[in-house]
Amino acid sequence: VKSFSYDVEKKNLFFEIEGFSDIKRLQAPTPVAYKSQLKIREGLVSSQIDNVISISVIHQLVSDGFDGKIILTAEEEIGRSWKYIVDYLLEQGVSTQEIITLDTTPYDDLRAVQNGLIVLRNKDENGIFNPELVSSLREICESQGIKYEMKDEVIEAQNAKCLDGAEPKTLGKTELGRIIQHTEGRFNGATIQLPTINYHTNHETTSELALNNYYKALKKIL
Repeated sequence: VKSFSYDVEKKNLFFEIEGFSDIKRLQAPTPVAYKSQLKIREGLVSSQIDNVISISVIHQLVSDGFDGKIILTAEEEIGRSWKYIVDYLLEQGVSTQEIITLDTTPYDDLRAVQNGLIVLRNKDENGIFNPELVSSLREICESQGIKYEMKDEVIEAQNAKCLDGAEPKTLGKTELGRIIQHTEGRFNGATIQLPTINYHTNHETTSELALNNYYKALKKIL
């Protein structure tokens, strides 16, 4: 992107793209995408990795023999993917408390990333996850020497130290939490997340150590 302009009256945002100087305007609905460059430096992995990481990990799990049910959904970024999962499970007549969702999760600094942590949760803003499954995931991590942290516990501990008048952090909203909320607990499970910084940018960053631990944990769990 070389430059951009905004038409206030029509509320249109225009981008000038390198290599498209001879094209005045793309006709709708011309699909447009960009190629994100993967950078690996000093043990850190940077790119637009959200979703791509999960797909890559799932592909490797299948290559290594995983034969369980995998559900890929759209519109997770805008909080709608839960509906596709629930609709599919209802159509298949499935009732389960052992859904495992994969995702990246944002951090403000590199602490969790550089320490190679994987991220588990007891709950989020919308619901309490299956405590037995969460406990099982914790036990597996501990038995394998995989470092992890419970993000909700970390946030609650930070909020307890907030100065008077300071805005407390929220527990965040996850795909699984929405599933629990909208089905009133008919479906439940646990989530396994990869810590990143620069969330939702083409410079989202995790570490090779965290990624290796993420895969190691998933392979053992699944």
